[in-house]
Amino acid sequence: RTSDQMKSTLLAQLAHDLKTPVAAARGAIENWDADSGGSEASRLAVQQLETLGRRIRDLMELVQLDSGVARPRRENVACGEILEAAVARFGDALAAHSLFLEPSPAALRVDVDPAQLTEALGHGIENASRYSPRGSAIRVSVGAEDETVVFRVSDEGRGVPEADRERVF
Repeated sequence: RTSDQMKSTLLAQLAHDLKTPVAAARGAIENWDADSGGSEASRLAVQQLETLGRRIRDLMELVQLDSGVARPRRENVACGEILEAAVARFGDALAAHSLFLEPSPAALRVDVDPAQLTEALGHGIENASRYSPRGSAIRVSVGAEDETVVFRVSDEGRGVPEADRERVF
C-alpha cells in the first residue's frame, strides 16, 4: 500500500512538473510555426507537443482515478458520438493513411465515461497509425456482439506478437 501511494505521489509530481516546461515549449514552437509560415518541421513539432501534452493529462487523470480523487462519470451515449469524438481528437495521426469509418447503428448506446472511452479508442487509432505501413487503410467500427458493444480499430500493421498481448492489453 505504501509503495502504491509513493508511486501515485511520484506520478502526480512528475505530471505536474512536466506541465510548465511543455507549455513554455509549446508557446515557443507555435511562434516558430507562425514565423516560418507553417513549415513541415514546425507543424510536426507542434503535433508532437500536443501528443506530449495529452500524455501528461492522461497521466494526471490516471493518478486521480487511481487515488480515488476522480471517479468515472458514466453517461448513456450513442456509440457513433464516441467514434466521431475519437476521430476528431486523434484524426491528425491518420494523415498518412486512408480512414474508413463504418457507420454505427443509430440505436447502439453505451453507459460509459465518454471522455475515457474516447481516449481509449483514440489511443487505438494512434497505435494503428504508428504501426501500419504509410498509405494503408485503417478501419474504425462499433457493433453489438450478444449483449456486448465492441469498438474495433483494424489496420494493415503486423499486429502485436502473441507473447506481448497480455502485457499490452
